[in-house]
Amino acid sequence: MGLILPCPLEFGFLAAAILGHWDWAVLLLGWAVVNRLTEAFSVGWVVLRDAALLRKIWLYPRGDLLGFIVWCASFAGTKIAWRGSQIELQGEKMVLRKIPGVHPQRVIRKADAR
Repeated sequence: MGLILPCPLEFGFLAAAILGHWDWAVLLLGWAVVNRLTEAFSVGWVVLRDAALLRKIWLYPRGDLLGFIVWCASFAGTKIAWRGSQIELQGEKMVLRKIPGVHPQRVIRKADAR
């Protein structure tokens, strides 16, 4: 749930849209895009003088939206394919790692092993 703080405008947009206030939803979305473009320009051009930023500045709000969509989709399942391994979430802290040709192993986070 850690994405709520860095993405409040997406949630504000959703809330306004759900409640039927489309004018507020569009205003919040526009403000989010302008804010993100201002941040990208401030850091990318004013501080770093990155010439590529000026050609690709439109990617920043798009990346935020894509990150939000991926975050929302992450709640849809418990199976993860990562670097050739199949990982399945079981319960709150249990992770079962399935390696092809090897008996499934339980992987416990270091903090839980103490």
